[in-house]
Amino acid sequence: MTRIILIGAPVDSGQRRPGCLMGPPAYRVAGLARAIALEGHEVEDRGDVTATPLAAVPCANPAVDQMTETVGWTMALKVAVEDALKDGGLPVIMGAIIPWRLARSPERPPGPQRRRDRSSSSGWMHIRISTRR
Repeated sequence: MTRIILIGAPVDSGQRRPGCLMGPPAYRVAGLARAIALEGHEVEDRGDVTATPLAAVPCANPAVDQMTETVGWTMALKVAVEDALKDGGLPVIMGAIIPWRLARSPERPPGPQRRRDRSSSSGWMHIRISTRR
């Protein structure tokens, strides 16, 4: 049995559209831990990581948004993953899923229509964790 360690990453930096911070609670409400446990794995949810506070991180590229916050999140997630691995677990980071249709900028024309997966009523991707070597 594998020990799965869930780590919430409510990162809302690095992009200009808010809402990604709602990803980890959505996975919890959807029953991700229960689904993994039903596959026979031990599950531990360590809650949400908080960003490491930093002094300003410079970036010459004007297209880069919220560099300091994004570096802070990256550092905090690195520590959380290292801790999970030291404890003998398999870390699973729960972030956000932004469907392409919602993430598209208003100036961008719509792309080709994608067929929704009809194998599930919600259309969400099913996750299966395999630890076979």
